[in-house]
Amino acid sequence: MFMFRPDPPAVLTQVSPSPLLIHGGFNLAFDCLDYTPMVLAIRVRPEREQDLVEPETLTLFPEVSHTTFIDNFGNRCTRLIAPPGRLSIWNRFVMADSGLPEELPTAAYQHQVGNCPKILSATCSVVAIAIPTSWLIWLGACSGDIGVGGRW
Repeated sequence: MFMFRPDPPAVLTQVSPSPLLIHGGFNLAFDCLDYTPMVLAIRVRPEREQDLVEPETLTLFPEVSHTTFIDNFGNRCTRLIAPPGRLSIWNRFVMADSGLPEELPTAAYQHQVGNCPKILSATCSVVAIAIPTSWLIWLGACSGDIGVGGRW
């Protein structure tokens, strides 16, 4: 097992009483040849939502039906089926932060891959994005009706 080695403590001379405002976001574009299932970890983590000064704004163009869930690692994930052609995704947010360094997880250690939790449920155990055969693999791995506007 690998133990986490903390960095030496930073010397802070003065802490500002007013919060630091972080304006964050991204623009992504995917060119898909066919309907492509995606699971994206692109949202603000749930434990930081209380720090949002303005709400997080996720925009999909063209508009695509999507669902949101929390995975086993605590990430807010977005699940969707991208249509053929270009799918553009934008996200914007403003977050207040103290500006102090994060507390280091000094008790953390490296897990063996076999001991890590499964990311998705057994009904859809294959996640393959941007691989030409992913659609065929995914259709074979998922159970239930699926199609345009279908459910996972």
